[in-house]
Amino acid sequence: MQIANVLTKMGWLSMSRFLPRSVAALAVIGAVSLTLSACAPIAPDGDGALIVDIAVDGAVAEALTAEIQSLASDAGFTVEVRAVDALPTAADLGDEPQLEADIILTSDVSSLMALSDAGALTPVSTLPGIVPEELFAEVGAQWMPVSANAEGDTIAFPVAVSLSSVTFVNPLAFAEHGYVIPNNTDEFDALVATIEKDNAGYPWCAGMENGTNSGDPFIDWLAEFVLSTAGEDTYRSWLSGELSSDSPDIAAAANAARDALATHSVAKGNSAALLTDGFANTVPMFDLDGTYGQQCFFLRQRPDFLSFVPDVVKAEVAAGTFRQISAFPFFGAGNSATKAPIVDAVFAGVGRVDKDVVALVTALGVTPFGDGFGDATNWVSARISTNADVRINPFAAVNSAALSGTDTIVLSPRSVMSADRLSALRAAAVLFLSGEADWAAAAASAD
Repeated sequence: MQIANVLTKMGWLSMSRFLPRSVAALAVIGAVSLTLSACAPIAPDGDGALIVDIAVDGAVAEALTAEIQSLASDAGFTVEVRAVDALPTAADLGDEPQLEADIILTSDVSSLMALSDAGALTPVSTLPGIVPEELFAEVGAQWMPVSANAEGDTIAFPVAVSLSSVTFVNPLAFAEHGYVIPNNTDEFDALVATIEKDNAGYPWCAGMENGTNSGDPFIDWLAEFVLSTAGEDTYRSWLSGELSSDSPDIAAAANAARDALATHSVAKGNSAALLTDGFANTVPMFDLDGTYGQQCFFLRQRPDFLSFVPDVVKAEVAAGTFRQISAFPFFGAGNSATKAPIVDAVFAGVGRVDKDVVALVTALGVTPFGDGFGDATNWVSARISTNADVRINPFAAVNSAALSGTDTIVLSPRSVMSADRLSALRAAAVLFLSGEADWAAAAASAD
């Protein structure tokens, strides 16, 4: 009998989200301990002390640390949670790869795959007493393909998730002009046309300048257009490197993304102008009195982008009023209702195996996050079914609504591609947007 079967029979997979976190976590750990004693093979006893490395930035890392420490405290573990800049590579680990950490959390799937290939990770699908389909019952089977290696072993599981980017708007600017937040691509396209007909400003705030990372926002735009115009199979082939970035499908998507950006922004058709405006320039979106003189209405960015908004807007967000900022999913690439959402996710991978590790993995797999997680990060728990029961802010709510009920997801380029490949694509984007080269020439050496 497997862990999730026991939990289901006991009612914990369906009931734990309605109980206090401490009670739910203890019940999960208790069920794990009972089940492991009846399973073959049996994980060795643990010493009650675990190391968890988190290779994630900022507020997400802090919030995950709090969640893990809470689970560990409830279950009687001692957990040392360490923030690390990057995971070790296979070369770092040598001929007999062994991670110092028991569990690692990262959004860099390529690093997880490399560690798995080197033998440094224990596939989740081989943990004693765990069946991936059942561990994933609360997060959705759509995650399994993106969590598996070439042999089909599930090497990790998602802990937290966010849309790769959302469209930020200023509700006051919308109200001033009588505009309504769109719910789909058709409504979005009609609103773009109305804004331009009214001469109310520019639809998109679209800066691409970011120092040595200039062009980075264009990669997110490109990803959306590749997925929308060429489909999931082509998108996945491009991410994996099987399809080169200078291929006709990717070039066509790049042209469409550039044209949408340049045509419907202050660039007025000149894509080179996008490189002179900072990616963090949010001022035009809040230019209600005309001081800036170039009101824009949409800003496509990651959900954790709020550190760049004006101080008065930050203060409103901190107070929970959200008077001048809201968000909706990105509809700018012809997204249909059936298009898979592009997401960033934090995955948990396992180094060594003992009963404590298996118990914490299972607890992470079924225990809902606390109320503060969405407020602190704008991300949501990967257990989408639990998010409706958790108080979350409007940005996290966009994530929860967009990710609930979807049959498939795809990961973002920054979750899959190597750092070198992303850097080469940023350089290609700068060449392309500046007009120095067409996409095929700019991206010829990007892979």
